[in-house]
Amino acid sequence: MRRMYAPIRSRRTWRRALAGLLVLAGACSKFSATAAEPATAVSAEAIVALVRQLDDDSFEVRRRAQRELIELGEPAVAPVRQALASPSAEVRARAREIVRQIEHQQLLRAFQRLARPADDRDVDLEAGLMLVAQIVDPDARTASVAAALDALAERVRKRVGTPVKDADPKVSVEAIRQVLFVEEAFDGNRQDYENPANSSIVYVLETKRGLPILLSQVVLAVARRVDLPLAGLALPGRFMVKYDDRRSVPADQRIDLVIDPFEQGRVLTLRELREYLPDLSAEPE
Repeated sequence: MRRMYAPIRSRRTWRRALAGLLVLAGACSKFSATAAEPATAVSAEAIVALVRQLDDDSFEVRRRAQRELIELGEPAVAPVRQALASPSAEVRARAREIVRQIEHQQLLRAFQRLARPADDRDVDLEAGLMLVAQIVDPDARTASVAAALDALAERVRKRVGTPVKDADPKVSVEAIRQVLFVEEAFDGNRQDYENPANSSIVYVLETKRGLPILLSQVVLAVARRVDLPLAGLALPGRFMVKYDDRRSVPADQRIDLVIDPFEQGRVLTLRELREYLPDLSAEPE
């Protein structure tokens, strides 16, 4: 499975793909076109007939069939995929384009639904992570990602031994660090930083390598599952994670702990972070 990511390369803009999820509600409103809603349901026989027309002698018939199949959306995907094995190069090319456009429309509608909450705090970031993963690999599946994150969270619970929310924060943070960055060896992908697959949570869970913001989202997803109050921390040149107990602890009792997932889960105090900040703007080698 890992091989399918190998040929993917990107321009610099890809490294910010996931960062856009943090302001997704505003970003989605900037789309210049609205994804078309699926057309009225038609019979399976009618869809198969349209697929056959992709091989018609008439260019106009072929073009019209392609357009109508795209408008049908999801119901047309399975029959069109069968046409990918057609002996006709033109049919295969039209089938690929139909599937590509339908998947694009589905993703666009999904991003628009994700952006509907008026408050950014209500945006489902894990759903957003999966949508980004599906840009990289349309076959990415939510269930496998959720199962992997659930398993990591269960290991954190076992390591802490008591309900994580009731444990000493330093013990809980250390438990996440041990599971993710010692046992699983998650780390920043410096050798292939520009690869857009670094913005896919599927790829990162598989390879244990990724961008700072994606690795941070893995930490946050595990923390949510064990009721540990961690929050994203956007810094110049680096995204990190901070222990955030502002809502439940008086100011004079707060604990300041910052995790840098791109550096093997290094834990810093705020004082150490201030000393560390000047080095963060440098590009990875």
